[in-house]
Amino acid sequence: MAEKQDLKNNTIWLIILFFVFLIINVSFKNQEVDISSLLSISNRNFTERKMLSSLDIKATSFIVYDMNKKEVVAGKNIDTEHPLASLNKIFAIYTFEKYRGETPVLTISENALSVYGDYGFDIDDQINLDEAYRALLVASSNDVAEAAQEELKQNTDQDLVELMNTTAKELGLEKTYFINPSGLDEGDDIAGGYSSAREYALFLDIFFNEYPLIAANTLTVKDEIKILNKDKYIELENTFKDLRNVPGINFVKTGFTDLAGGNLAVIINKGLSQKYIIIVLGSTINERFSDVEKIANFIVKTNDL
Repeated sequence: MAEKQDLKNNTIWLIILFFVFLIINVSFKNQEVDISSLLSISNRNFTERKMLSSLDIKATSFIVYDMNKKEVVAGKNIDTEHPLASLNKIFAIYTFEKYRGETPVLTISENALSVYGDYGFDIDDQINLDEAYRALLVASSNDVAEAAQEELKQNTDQDLVELMNTTAKELGLEKTYFINPSGLDEGDDIAGGYSSAREYALFLDIFFNEYPLIAANTLTVKDEIKILNKDKYIELENTFKDLRNVPGINFVKTGFTDLAGGNLAVIINKGLSQKYIIIVLGSTINERFSDVEKIANFIVKTNDL
């Protein structure tokens, strides 16, 4: 009799364990979100939300993206294609890091130096890869972006811009494509790269999670890098303005050209674990900062997310 009772109890426990396993398995599967699904659906009726309507956002396009839930929670024109300006550089770093092979040193060539912008480099200056990334992320150096493209071509016979476009396709980003690695305008009507607020937010989520140490460089206000083959240092100053009023910020990248207007991408923390991506595209050179500040402060203060 006791043996039958034990068998019955064991059977009950096995059934319970089976359902627990089933629930856990389904839960984990639900966390695996396909980018294509995020691109094809409106996760919430965010265009009708009144939560940001009173903030007077100047950007032509913006998005608030919940990195934990993998969903869009607010935005405007989030699927509209827009010039990226220097937001290109994040994608250039992501692609370069995946395809570079052994590339310990970048050399600033005469051609790289001719690209728009003076960052203190001279012809034949050499920097290591870590300092190249800092130059791209802190000072938004266009000549280092060009040097990275030349280095990849020389070492692997692959074109960085072509690989950036290939990578965008592999990620399922249909409105994201690049003309150059820096994001500089190519003319009066051709930008250096394009994406939508939604697609760039999805990409930035991937970049931040795969390369958190590289991403952390964006918070550096001032820095200096050593030129390896000369007795020389170059000072770097971040392109973002004072963002002390943006709460919980742990990533920031600016972009500005005539065609793009003012772009800004940030990641903020809310509480101990919640993370939100905020991207504004097509604002002004100054109002991109106030746009993000308004949105970020609202996110931190509201519980309606």
